[in-house]
Amino acid sequence: MLSAALYAKSSPKLYQWILNNKILGPRILNYKRRKGMTQKGKLGVLALMTTMVLFSSLVVVRNIPLRLTILGLGVVGCVVVWFFVPTAKEDIENIDNQD
Repeated sequence: MLSAALYAKSSPKLYQWILNNKILGPRILNYKRRKGMTQKGKLGVLALMTTMVLFSSLVVVRNIPLRLTILGLGVVGCVVVWFFVPTAKEDIENIDNQD
């Protein structure tokens, strides 16, 4: 999301490139269209972020101060995603298809 915002301001060519990316493009367009992330999307992001932060700090890094820094930044990241990223509603058609 941050990359797309920065590319949009700096380079229309890079912005179009990231929007046409198979993995990131649909997510960015969904975020823009819905004006936020769905709660399901937030939970997925938090699960992945928590997994990576714990793996990095507990398995990869041996330096205790660096471990604490990574864990602290992970907590800050989770708080930002949960409380500051707008929560969008699910599409009505997606809810109907799940029944």
